[in-house]
Amino acid sequence: MWAVIGLLLLLALVIDVLLILPSLGLDPKRNAIHAFHMWVGRTIVRINPFWRVRVLGNPAAPEGTFVVCANHQSNADIFCLSFVKRNRWRWLAKRSLLRIPVFGWIMQIGGHVPVERGERSSGEQALARCREWLARGVSVGFFPEGTRSETDQVKEFKMGAFKLAVDAQVPILPIALTGTRSALPKHGWVMRERADVRIRVLEPIPPGNDAEALRDRVRSAIVSAKALLDQKTGTGSVPATPQSDSTFSPTDPSRSPR
Repeated sequence: MWAVIGLLLLLALVIDVLLILPSLGLDPKRNAIHAFHMWVGRTIVRINPFWRVRVLGNPAAPEGTFVVCANHQSNADIFCLSFVKRNRWRWLAKRSLLRIPVFGWIMQIGGHVPVERGERSSGEQALARCREWLARGVSVGFFPEGTRSETDQVKEFKMGAFKLAVDAQVPILPIALTGTRSALPKHGWVMRERADVRIRVLEPIPPGNDAEALRDRVRSAIVSAKALLDQKTGTGSVPATPQSDSTFSPTDPSRSPR
């Protein structure tokens, strides 16, 4: 599986190199490159017979500029979140990911923002870069737990995303997901486990003027939504309400999001 993914990423890198120069003058937001990267992410999921992804409720992010916040379970999260339509944000990502040959180069070309975990100066530079994207009308994405959860519990949220949202007066777009922990577990790269991944895009939350209150409100919304998603997979205890969904499964390609 990784050999196929590696070949796909090599092809993506070649296409990126061809796209980057025209983008500098014609597409400064790199929307074309980003849309191509989302296709690559969906393709990685589609070729994996063990993964199934559903976006419950509205399958598209709303129009507008946001600080996007999602809970974090796995390195597979970014691939699975590519099934959210109008996914136009740039991720804050740990610098080590951007150093991975081919994959990291693709992330750099896509304009994703590196940060060195535990270094204050790196965090400040990363937030400044996020402000630049927001000022250009491009959303930025955070996993505010700071690292992947090793359990099904949502960890405490760090403050960076919420200070940024309040300072820039940009709403938060919360996203809850579940099922990716088994897709690609922390400290592991084996793709043999079946994964029933479920995602929900929540309503935007205004930034207000209190970053701590905003953090608590966003985390509460994500925890509640994730509990409903867990119940739908039979692992939670909160009653779920019926919702429409957008589904992709390798065995049912007619239901894949466009």
